[in-house]
Amino acid sequence: MDLTGIFLTLGTSLLLTLSVELSFAFLLGVRGRAAILLVALANLATNPVVVYTYIVVRMFVSKGQADRLMPLLETGAVVLEAWLYANTSGMMDPDRLFYGMFSAGREGTGEERKRPVFRAGMAALLLSVLLNAASFLAGTLVNSL
Repeated sequence: MDLTGIFLTLGTSLLLTLSVELSFAFLLGVRGRAAILLVALANLATNPVVVYTYIVVRMFVSKGQADRLMPLLETGAVVLEAWLYANTSGMMDPDRLFYGMFSAGREGTGEERKRPVFRAGMAALLLSVLLNAASFLAGTLVNSL
C-alpha cells in the first residue's frame, strides 16, 4: 500500500468512526459541547493508531494473522477511551448517560463518596464498549461491501 492509500484508509476510517460513534453517543445521552468534543478527541487519539498499526502489520503478515491482532488493538482503544471519559473533569456526567441508568445511589449509607467514582468508571467503560462496538460493526459492514 502506498502513502496515498494509507492516508485514504486512515481518513475514511476516522470519518466513519466519528460519524457512527458521535451519532451513537448522542443517542445514549451524551450531550453538551464538551462531552461531544471529548468523544471526538478520544477517537482522534485512538482510531489512527489502531488503523495504522493494522496496516503496518498487514504489510508483513497474512490478512488472517493481522485480523487476529484486531481484538487486542480494539481492547486497547476501549480501555484508553474509557479512561479518558472517566478522568476528564466531569465532561461526562454518569447520571445523565444512558438516561439515568447509573444515577441510583445509596443515600446515607457511607457509600455516597465511593459510588460516584464507581458510577463514572462503569458509565465510561460501558460508553466506550458500546461506541467501539457500533463503530467496529459499521466498519465490518463497510468492508464486506
